[in-house]
Amino acid sequence: RLSAQMLFPLPNLRVLSPGTALPAEVPATLLDLVAWWESKAAGDVPGPRALDPVEIGRHLPYVALLDVEEDDFRFRLVGGEMRDRYGALRGRSICELLFGHARAETFAEHRACAGGGRPTLARRTDPTTDGTDQRRYWRLLLPFARNGRAGVILAAMSFGLGGDASRARPAERAPQS
Repeated sequence: RLSAQMLFPLPNLRVLSPGTALPAEVPATLLDLVAWWESKAAGDVPGPRALDPVEIGRHLPYVALLDVEEDDFRFRLVGGEMRDRYGALRGRSICELLFGHARAETFAEHRACAGGGRPTLARRTDPTTDGTDQRRYWRLLLPFARNGRAGVILAAMSFGLGGDASRARPAERAPQS
């Protein structure tokens, strides 16, 4: 199991290290992915060959792969649930998609993961674009090495802060407008 320790002065951003258990409210699907990553890491950042989609098949709708670039992070592959919620992300970068505070926080999370070679976990509550509601989610970032440094990040999302929303069948999810 993992312990969480704060690395940045951002609320709800945790860099994970081997140790004690994470809080009980962390969704089971994200805990599964952390355990899978740790089994591949064996004390170091796993290489891209460790990314076997068969091993994480049930989580694929909630997963995206991002390439670590010099000053940005670019979506390479995007799971269906993430695409349905956020639109076409493949080939686009964080700089193209986010602005202001949202970009700064997202960059801090991704840089912490890529720079430290450790998973990061963030819990967020953001207002929707029209300001009439809030979007709640967990974001887990798992680094994979390329050329001796983190070159790929597997990002996993779990929507909703209570329970494990990613395990709900499609008919049980709230309708999207």
